[in-house]
Amino acid sequence: MDDDDANYYNEQIKLFEQNSEVMNTLLKQQLSTVRSSLGDVKNTLEDDEYNENLLKEGVSNVTEYMNTLKLETNEKMNLFIAKIEVEGHILRVNNAMSTLQRNLNLLIYSVINAQKGMLKPQIISPVTLMEALIKSVSAFPKYTALTFPLSKDSEHLALRLCDLQVYIKNGILGYVIQLSLVNRGNINIYRLITIPVP
Repeated sequence: MDDDDANYYNEQIKLFEQNSEVMNTLLKQQLSTVRSSLGDVKNTLEDDEYNENLLKEGVSNVTEYMNTLKLETNEKMNLFIAKIEVEGHILRVNNAMSTLQRNLNLLIYSVINAQKGMLKPQIISPVTLMEALIKSVSAFPKYTALTFPLSKDSEHLALRLCDLQVYIKNGILGYVIQLSLVNRGNINIYRLITIPVP
């Protein structure tokens, strides 16, 4: 080898050493950048883990709150359903008491009217009384009849012309309805004329 080759190789070695130093510097910078990036990645992973824990805790809190809310809602719904049932029972009892009050008032008015000799249609309707009279015609004594015709047109007369006897025995209010019977024979009706006496 000659001098030129030695110089060339020396230059190349120097250039290589310079390049190596530059490469070392670059590698050190890259290594520093990679370390910094890895540090950032590590910090990001730690932040992600912290955020994940926060999220898990938040989801756990929300789940716990929802379960508590569900229990409270179920308790309130059960209370509401119980309230509706109780109100239904109260309404039925109230209706039964109203019906009982109406029946009691009817009984009181019936006794008061019976003492006055009146038979109210709430006790027996004129239609029912007329039907009972029509069925009883065969039991009337021979050659007798009622003082009014047995027809729907004269139903009101049955209640007006009847005579009542009322009794209460063993807590039972009873009525005896009496109607006048007349003979079926011919009846002479005279018109009376008054003559003044001098």
